[in-house]
Amino acid sequence: MKNIWRAITIQNKRFEEERMKAQTLAETLQREAKKSVHLLVHRRLLNVSEKLRLLREEVACLLGMVKKNPLLHHARAIDDGLEEYAEFVALAVFLEKNSSMAAFVKGISSEALIGGIADATGELVRIARAKMDEKEGENIREHIISVYHHLLDLPITRNGKLRSKTEDVRRNLLRTEEILFDIRIRAHSSAG
Repeated sequence: MKNIWRAITIQNKRFEEERMKAQTLAETLQREAKKSVHLLVHRRLLNVSEKLRLLREEVACLLGMVKKNPLLHHARAIDDGLEEYAEFVALAVFLEKNSSMAAFVKGISSEALIGGIADATGELVRIARAKMDEKEGENIREHIISVYHHLLDLPITRNGKLRSKTEDVRRNLLRTEEILFDIRIRAHSSAG
């Protein structure tokens, strides 16, 4: 019995070391991606492609760790980091009008992708509100409608997070509609 406990102790210690290393990397990824989202929204990120490449290297390292030890996938920080990265990629694809950037999310779980894409719609609402430009608002609205339609095609009844993210996208669509309404009212009252 002593040998069994020794083996369990060693195995647990290795797992905790790997988990802490993965968690630290995921937290760094999350922080960097969040900062990049902010800079991108405010149009202060100068080289989006380079930032994507750097973050993708961190993602590849993280996914490699998870592939080596699938139990790491249950560490919440990993999903949070990947979701924030997916948000950055989704936002970059829309703002840079470069669909080839979407290849940067290869290998990320669908739940993290959905979360990131849904969160990116919230950032797009902030952009629409800040610019108050009808054409930009319409483009954002059409994009959010597209995301919403794709989410509605998924089986949302079984997954609380998916259901929650779908509702977030729906609310973001309604907010965009309100912004467009405000823009049109202002234009009408300025013209008259």
